[in-house]
Amino acid sequence: MKDQQDNQKDGSRQETRVFRDLIRHGQRAWTLMLDQRVPAKQKLIPAAALAYLVSPIDLLPEIAIPGLGLMDDFVVLLLALRMFNHLADQHLARLAEPGGPSIDAPYRVHDASDSSGGGQDIGV
Repeated sequence: MKDQQDNQKDGSRQETRVFRDLIRHGQRAWTLMLDQRVPAKQKLIPAAALAYLVSPIDLLPEIAIPGLGLMDDFVVLLLALRMFNHLADQHLARLAEPGGPSIDAPYRVHDASDSSGGGQDIGV
């Protein structure tokens, strides 16, 4: 009897952790989806996972295995969000590396005390 209660507690803790991870990765993925620096191809990963979630095709059908049928949907979604977040973070880190993409152009420095509105051209 006690073993069964302990197993239920462990299962409940693990489900809670999975849902907590799903929410955390979902929030991060939402932020990255709105970031224009993340490539559109990478943004297809969470979109495909959501399409799988609403699709009638299932790896483990809910009817065949009650209880586990829904878990596979959440696991697929969690794995897709983790993969997307990892790939997008790697891409953004590469953009921030020294020697990464940059703009090489002349610019103008404006002094706030200069009332003529002109600036000093500085060539790069």
